[in-house]
Amino acid sequence: ENLLPSAPANEPEAPSSMKPLQPPSASVPIIRKIIAQMESEDGWVPLGAVGTQLANLASDFDPRTFGFRKLSDLVRKTNAFEIDRPEGGTLRIRIKPEAARRGG
Repeated sequence: ENLLPSAPANEPEAPSSMKPLQPPSASVPIIRKIIAQMESEDGWVPLGAVGTQLANLASDFDPRTFGFRKLSDLVRKTNAFEIDRPEGGTLRIRIKPEAARRGG
């Protein structure tokens, strides 16, 4: 059984097995590119579809590279996208208008 205490979960990994984590902001350009390529009348795109496109266009993209298990957590942390979950709907994101104007 796995009830015995083991090494703490926050113990650092061996340096050879893990690349240093990228900052969440490093993911913004590729996510923006994906959103821009997707057809959308109002700028909102389903997060699942963004994830699918990421897998197709940037096969090496992985939210874990940035320290997140899920794409949605990474997107939230970047603060570069608006996030919406309509009642009973799926999570949607779009590029924040003010971020687009400022250029970053």
